[in-house]
Amino acid sequence: MNLNLVAIHITKIITSAHQSTEAFLKNAI
Repeated sequence: MNLNLVAIHITKIITSAHQSTEAFLKNAI
């Protein structure tokens, strides 16, 4: 596997998780 592709994939997962967390916090408030 290409490590660069793995890094990009992990970054996308972290970014989407971060956006989901922000949306959850905004809805909670």
